[in-house]
Amino acid sequence: MGIYIVLTDKNSRLHIVNLNYIALSKEGNLMIYTTAGKIMSFEREKVKSVRVMTDETAVAAYLAKVIARIYEQKEQATAGKQTKNSVK
Repeated sequence: MGIYIVLTDKNSRLHIVNLNYIALSKEGNLMIYTTAGKIMSFEREKVKSVRVMTDETAVAAYLAKVIARIYEQKEQATAGKQTKNSVK
């Protein structure tokens, strides 16, 4: 069991990391130190959302929900394009 950070940046990229510790830099950037020894830095303006989870199952469930939302949006976009083409 560990602590997981699930972060979404302004480009809607999802970052899921096993947290060792977290800090703020002098510049105000969010510094995430992972259990794998990686250091990730995010500028405050580029962070869209941050979630903290303590259970791997919760992380997996959240990831499944995000993937389902992406597929749903793609299906809606595809259905909209088919409707436009069929009208012509």
